[in-house]
Amino acid sequence: MGIQKELKAFAASGKKTKALTDGKTPCLRLEMTIGTSGVNARWTYKKQKTDTADGFNLGLGAYPGVTLRDARCKAEAIAEQIAAGLNPKEERERQAQAEIEAKALAESELRWRTPFRTVADEWIEAKEYEGLWAHDARGADKARSYLRNWILPVLGDMAINDVDRSACIRLVHYRDMGTRQDTDAKCRRLVNQICIYAHEKGYRQSDEALANKNDPVFKEACKPFVRRKVDKGHNSALPPEDMPKFMAQLKRMPGVGARALEFMILTAGRQDSICHEFTKDGQVLGLRWEHLDLDRGIWHQPPEGTKMKRSEGVDLVLSSYAMQLLRTLPRSADVPFVFADLRRPKPHSISNMTMARTIKDMNKVRERAGLPLWLDPQKSKKAGEPRPVTPHGMRTCFKTWTMLTAHGNYARFNPNVVERCLDHAVKDQFGGAYYRQGLSADDETHEREIMEAWGRYCIEGKWPDED
Repeated sequence: MGIQKELKAFAASGKKTKALTDGKTPCLRLEMTIGTSGVNARWTYKKQKTDTADGFNLGLGAYPGVTLRDARCKAEAIAEQIAAGLNPKEERERQAQAEIEAKALAESELRWRTPFRTVADEWIEAKEYEGLWAHDARGADKARSYLRNWILPVLGDMAINDVDRSACIRLVHYRDMGTRQDTDAKCRRLVNQICIYAHEKGYRQSDEALANKNDPVFKEACKPFVRRKVDKGHNSALPPEDMPKFMAQLKRMPGVGARALEFMILTAGRQDSICHEFTKDGQVLGLRWEHLDLDRGIWHQPPEGTKMKRSEGVDLVLSSYAMQLLRTLPRSADVPFVFADLRRPKPHSISNMTMARTIKDMNKVRERAGLPLWLDPQKSKKAGEPRPVTPHGMRTCFKTWTMLTAHGNYARFNPNVVERCLDHAVKDQFGGAYYRQGLSADDETHEREIMEAWGRYCIEGKWPDED
């Protein structure tokens, strides 16, 4: 078969189609057509219909990409399939399907090797888009914090498909996480949610919730933590009687962390309303000067900074002692934060560990001087080891102080208004249906009396019934 000669003759003939047969290989044909760019030629294997079998026409590839020798080899392979009783067309379809399935399996195996941390980031972005944390401004940040501090050090580099029950058991043992009931429960819930999401998106083969403590094997592996479970309780708090001495030392401590802790105590505020880190979308949470009205003595907390997530935020009163502290702080137009970490290249509020480090430094000073440390006596006794006070425990100290009977505080201060000072919701025996905080102007007056008395006690050491 002189293929080039036949192609030239066909191009000059003016015909639109023509088929050449190979004299050596039965059923092998070269089909020629006229295209926009000239002559197109492709090899086919055309089997005529018989009484016992259907006919078919199979393409073998375009010439000259497929040479005559290659076409003859393909045609001989088809003839062998026919001789073996197979249908070449069905075999080709079966082979094409097998190739599709093999490709899909290879792609799935590649997805199954995706690191856990990559899927976790994707899950958070998906849940943010769905509005999972629409009513919790810090929800996504909390999830990232649990991932960063607990989950990713153990599971982060593992292929998401390889995360199994044993890996989750290692997670519970990491830094004795199982003894921290709240952290343990939230981390296990996060792992389960991420694994279920991974199955839905094709990253995992199994849709099993692996970190389930009701699983007998998981439950058995966590028994050591059940036996030595720590008391969940409250944060370690300072006895109210020690507050004046504590504040006296705190005022001598240098640094923005000491001033932030001093402000937190005087306002009975929460750490998260004073200091926080960047959110993923670039928003920076923390106490800003714009939140403070020093003329009226009001601290307006925006919705994302309140404990009860009130849509309008909440106004807390500032004592004269808190305002005096604020007026001594440096202020710059370039830094919007009251307690800023100036070591960073961009404006950023101090982290929530800064005040904890201040207490640690205060205890180091007392230890060197041979003085008792600032400890929670109740929790230290129960735990059998020293439990230093915490910044959040200062709110407990304030609440306990308002309820003391020795100096008439309990009779003097309305418990409901005290709860408002702490940004707590107040519920009466009817579920809070009738008590409305702030409805009466007398509430703000009483709040100011409470915070002024507390500030006086902290700074001067004088009880409300003392002159």
